[in-house]
Amino acid sequence: MKRQTSNVKRHGGSRLTFDVLRLTLVLLLAGLLALSAGVGMVDRYGLVDQAQPADVIIVLGSRVESNGQPGPSLARRAAHAAVLYRRGLAPAILCSGGVSNGAPVSEAAAACEHAVALGVPPEATFLEERATSTEENARYSVAEMQRHGWHTAILSTDGYQLYRATFLFERAGATIYPSPAQATDGPISALERWPREVREVLALAWYLISHRGTETQRVSISVASLDRLMGPQVERAHALAANGVGADVQTPAEGDGVI
Repeated sequence: MKRQTSNVKRHGGSRLTFDVLRLTLVLLLAGLLALSAGVGMVDRYGLVDQAQPADVIIVLGSRVESNGQPGPSLARRAAHAAVLYRRGLAPAILCSGGVSNGAPVSEAAAACEHAVALGVPPEATFLEERATSTEENARYSVAEMQRHGWHTAILSTDGYQLYRATFLFERAGATIYPSPAQATDGPISALERWPREVREVLALAWYLISHRGTETQRVSISVASLDRLMGPQVERAHALAANGVGADVQTPAEGDGVI
């Protein structure tokens, strides 16, 4: 009788362990599928250049080299802003980003100096030097927009960052036209951009968890309408990429700087 009871207990314990492992695998698979879907959404969003006439062009900060020069990502974003400015799409450029990692100048200063070197008049550039994250980029830049009476902005950053940055800027109260730096600089390989896109998805997920409420509903609405609103533009972006034209892929091999 005791042996039979012992066998039942062992069998029950094994069954419980199997159920726990199966649940763990199911949850892991669901998480991977959700992450994959998020990365796909972020990637597709970053392919589309939605630049149009606006009050200002905003450049998001990234790493500054120890000599004060912009890192590759920041230089790319500033160069794209300069192109947008020369196209007459906005009369001003606002560079956003504070001092990070012991750099000798702020990300904003390095970006605007690079834009000036590319032909943008100094008087057309403005600095926002407090931000140390994408969320702060949005908060402080929108405050600067309000101070100058600007209502619309073209957002110049790498394509992988556009989805989350646009969401944060719009949440802060601005009308945003996202424009990937790759429209000027050309595409970057998928192997380089996918890790950044994974980080963007995780950062957005963390933001939603820590800001539970209307944000979750707004993102779900945005995701549901992405294909309907952007399908033709995404197809056009893919066609441009196939012909070797910029406006498509992104992501630096060096660090993006802030999250």
